[in-house]
Amino acid sequence: MTLADEEAFPSPWHSFCLESTLKKAQEMEEERQLGVAGAATARLIDAINNDRKRALEKSLEPPNKKVKRSDDKGEEEDDDDDEEEEEKAPKYPPDMRRKPIVIEKNKCLPGGIESFLCSRKKQKRDYLVRFSGERVPVASLRGKHLVICAFLLPLPNYSGMNEAQVCRAMIDSYPKLCELHDFEMVMVARMKDQAEFSSRADEEAAFNRFFSAFPCLAVPFSDSSSRDFICSSLNLTHPLSYMGVLIVDDKQVVVRQSDIADSLFLWYGSRYFPFTQSRVEALSVELEEMKIRLDPIHIEFSTPDEEMDQVKASRTPLSLVELFGCHPTDMLWKCFADWEDKKMCFAGDGDGNCLFLKRCSASNKNVLQKCSSSNKQFLRPCSHTGGDGNDKVAVSVLELSCKKLVGVYLCIDGNFMAELFKVHQQCLAQGLELEVVLVFLPFFGDFTSFVNDAKHAIKALKISSWWVAPYNGKISRRLWGMCNHEWSDKLFVLDGATKAGELNGRGLMHNLGVKGYPFTRYSLVEKLLSRLRSTTIESLFDESTEGVHNIALRDQGPPFALHVSELKGKKVLLYFDYSSTMEGRYVFKKLKGCYDRMKQVYPNSEVLFVPLKEFAKRAPKSAPKMPFCS
Repeated sequence: MTLADEEAFPSPWHSFCLESTLKKAQEMEEERQLGVAGAATARLIDAINNDRKRALEKSLEPPNKKVKRSDDKGEEEDDDDDEEEEEKAPKYPPDMRRKPIVIEKNKCLPGGIESFLCSRKKQKRDYLVRFSGERVPVASLRGKHLVICAFLLPLPNYSGMNEAQVCRAMIDSYPKLCELHDFEMVMVARMKDQAEFSSRADEEAAFNRFFSAFPCLAVPFSDSSSRDFICSSLNLTHPLSYMGVLIVDDKQVVVRQSDIADSLFLWYGSRYFPFTQSRVEALSVELEEMKIRLDPIHIEFSTPDEEMDQVKASRTPLSLVELFGCHPTDMLWKCFADWEDKKMCFAGDGDGNCLFLKRCSASNKNVLQKCSSSNKQFLRPCSHTGGDGNDKVAVSVLELSCKKLVGVYLCIDGNFMAELFKVHQQCLAQGLELEVVLVFLPFFGDFTSFVNDAKHAIKALKISSWWVAPYNGKISRRLWGMCNHEWSDKLFVLDGATKAGELNGRGLMHNLGVKGYPFTRYSLVEKLLSRLRSTTIESLFDESTEGVHNIALRDQGPPFALHVSELKGKKVLLYFDYSSTMEGRYVFKKLKGCYDRMKQVYPNSEVLFVPLKEFAKRAPKSAPKMPFCS
């Protein structure tokens, strides 16, 4: 759901890195037409011409232009100072009849929910309102879980990162929470300074414009004293306070109270219910288990040593169906299809439950319900599949999970799209199997704007081989949690051959390119171990010194040349130079100290110092002296 008053909910960044993506698309198109070298030359010429143009413009500027810029800068700084001075604490009436109450976590709300939300005037208000004008008795909220959101308006520009995004997440989760639980949300808003409005009618118009974005209940504008009381009780008294949240359970016990935006709504959506700390911990454990099942290397970083063997033994690989939490027959669509209109083609509800169509006697309409029996008429997606070739427009999640390698691209700002597409094309050109599934995480701003920007970028890059998952907020937030809610694009890799996936597919692809195929640390380690097992001293020096073997010299004591073949049959310890770091100096000192003793105990051993490039750049005086071969 989009917010009616977008100016009150600004986004600190564009929802999509469209400019950089389009620039990369243009560069890739030039490479297709001119070749890589020709395109690079063309870009270099453009850069030189732009530099000349800027230099020419600067030379034609009048002498006082620079002074004017300085003055303008000073004026801007003055304006900034004025803005900072305008950041004052909210103004509450000095003669408030209802004094703020003290709210404590895990204790009952003082006076109960009715006392908190109702007015105490002679004509007592005992109801809340919806934007449509419907009045709902406060007494009807008994036994429900309540989220009370208080706002000081207008929201500033920099609040877009927290307040606006959290607010969008709460609005998006509201219908689902009401459907599944005894739940209600109440919006309370007041102006930070009523003096900014010329009349009360203008103030009410601003209130209603903000209220129009909310499908939930609200304390009416007419009851300003109750709005003042609630906002002050939620500690909205600081100059930088703009949003407060109070969560009360069905027994009117305070579960959570905060005078800042609650990011957990943004992270978990409707799955955050019932908003307790134990629920948050359970969600964290669930995400950690999914990470371990997807990426076996993650076990090394997240599991205590005493539990390592047990976790490795009990680990079961994570399938694409389980990663999405959907039904196997749910459909993925080619990126050139009208995938944004296919949201209801999902045959599952995001939790792996099948859905079926059933006629509702009250509304006389077909509604979706969970399947409790195998005899139900399942809702199946429309059949838009072509043949076995590239004309296929849709594919089931189960069918795609049978592929050898699948990359799940979590797109949050689009800054990895061009690079991923380029590597994907290189894989296809070399006959390497790789399917890419695009999953949107539109948590920066408006969903519709995000989709439009995404389609524009896909069209600009001429991407036609990727699959797109219809947007499901629950699935997107679960996947976002697996990458620790970072605000950048990610790539998960599922390798059907090794049953070992990768959480940091983007990093491997960025650093290694197509050479890193299949883009998992597990496969990379296996390749390196395989090479290491087949490596000998001779083969090592064949590769690193182009066959020159007379390079081993003793750096301390009588110098002599040592042919590498003389090391055959000995136990050789290769020591790579890291002495420039604190840890490296410690290792060097320990090794130097025990070298003579090691030679006495193991006479058939040798330490071979292998200098790195950084070592060769040092001055000879700074190079450490060592008793072993180098």
